[in-house]
Amino acid sequence: MKQILWMPCHVLIAIAALCAGLVPAHAIDPIHPGVECVDFDEEAGEATARFFYYSENDFVVNLPPGGDNFFSPPPGNRRQESRFVPGLTWRSFEVTWSVSSAKSLTWNLLGQEAVAHATDSPRCTGITECRTDPGPQGLDGPEGPEGPQGPQGFDGPQGPQGEPGPTGEPAASAVTGCHTVVAQTDDKTAVAACGADELVMGGGGECDDRLLADTEAWSAGQLKASYPDTAGSWTAVCALGRASARAICCPAATQEMSE
Repeated sequence: MKQILWMPCHVLIAIAALCAGLVPAHAIDPIHPGVECVDFDEEAGEATARFFYYSENDFVVNLPPGGDNFFSPPPGNRRQESRFVPGLTWRSFEVTWSVSSAKSLTWNLLGQEAVAHATDSPRCTGITECRTDPGPQGLDGPEGPEGPQGPQGFDGPQGPQGEPGPTGEPAASAVTGCHTVVAQTDDKTAVAACGADELVMGGGGECDDRLLADTEAWSAGQLKASYPDTAGSWTAVCALGRASARAICCPAATQEMSE
C-alpha cells in the first residue's frame, strides 16, 4: 500500500513560486536600472530610450511588470525587462513614448530609478556598437630596449685536458759548424735534408693553412707529425695546408766527438 505525503498549502505555494523563479522582493539583492541613451525625433514628437541593468544576484530574478517593476508616468507596463540575469546586461530593451505627454520617462525597479529625458539624456546617434567578442590580434609592437646585464653565473666544470702539442724545435747547438736547414713545399709533407757529411741534431715543422678555401677546416691545418726521417733529414707532415720542415744539421765529426 503506497503512503501519501501531505503538505500544508502554504508550503506547496512557496515551492511552486521557487520553481517558477519567483523570489520575494526582500530576499533579492539590488538590481540597478540605467539609461544608455535617448533618440529624439522632433518631427514625430517621439523619443526612444535604451535601457540596461546590473543585477547583483547570482541567480535569475523574475519581476513581472507591477509594483516592483513599472514606468512612470503611466502606463506602468511598457514591455520592459522582466527576467533579470546576473551581472550587466547592456541594451536590455527600448521604449518609445510621445514627448507631448511627458518630457521624461522613469523606470522604477525595486525602489531604484532610471530617468530617460527626451532632450537632456545622451544621444544614441553616433554611439559605436559595443563588441562583446575579442577583435583580431594587432600587429607586433616594436622591440623594446635591451635590458641590463644579469649577474655573472657560477664557474662551470673544468673541461678535459687537450692532447699534447708537437715537440718544439730544440735550440741550435753552440758547436761550431751547426746550422739550420729549412724546406718548404706546397704539399702536406716537407723534408729538410742535411748535407752528405752532416747528421740531424734536431728539428721541427709547421703548417700554413692560410690558403685553404674551406675556413671551417683551418683548425685541421695543424702539424700532424714531426720526426727525424733518417740520420740526415727531418720530416714534417701536416693534416691540411702547406708543410715546412726545419733540420739542425751538424758535421758528423762533431757528433762523434760528443759521443
